[in-house]
Amino acid sequence: MFLYNWYFTPVSHSAVVAQGIVIGSPKFDDGDEIHTSEIKGLSLVAGALLATTASGRNYTLLPETIQQACPADYDKWQYITQNCLESFAIDADSFLANCRQKQQAADEKAGQLLAAGGLLLAVAGSTVIRAYFKGETGQLRKPLLYTHLGMFQDSMLLKEGDLDFSYFPEDNRLTPYHLSANIKNLHIYNLGRQPVQFGETECPPGQLVQISASEIF
Repeated sequence: MFLYNWYFTPVSHSAVVAQGIVIGSPKFDDGDEIHTSEIKGLSLVAGALLATTASGRNYTLLPETIQQACPADYDKWQYITQNCLESFAIDADSFLANCRQKQQAADEKAGQLLAAGGLLLAVAGSTVIRAYFKGETGQLRKPLLYTHLGMFQDSMLLKEGDLDFSYFPEDNRLTPYHLSANIKNLHIYNLGRQPVQFGETECPPGQLVQISASEIF
């Protein structure tokens, strides 16, 4: 099992759990946000963290998908993360440096893939795990996802400056209902185990699918 956008949360003086978006769980759907039971073991395997929990399950925490806190909470996040890693004899400074290196490599790969007006969405189930957008000037952005509480159905929003993408989440389906004019092409990378329907386009597991914005509306 994998946890994406993961982070550690203390639940008592000595107990810590991991939270994030799960893929590969026998209990939860891909794209569900979960927290584990108490972490009982933490080890490095090929540069990733392998977390063993009190329930006996193992979770792989990829360094490039670590979820860092906003600047206002950064010191607290760093303190919790370092303490958790070091309590299992893992060099926190070295691991966090590797996280930054892996994230930079992922950003560069996304930048090489996208042309101006390109929006890359890494998805699982009905969840957008990570997004990249390249504007007309060639600047790569990583917009954040927000939940919009609707009267009849909630929707998800990617909004940053002149970028505006909105969709309705359903079971293994994302139904877009608004794209700003500066979005020219979408690249949907399905990280999950099941096909994901994006509008009228099926996105097979483990594949990257390109869709022209003109095909959506």
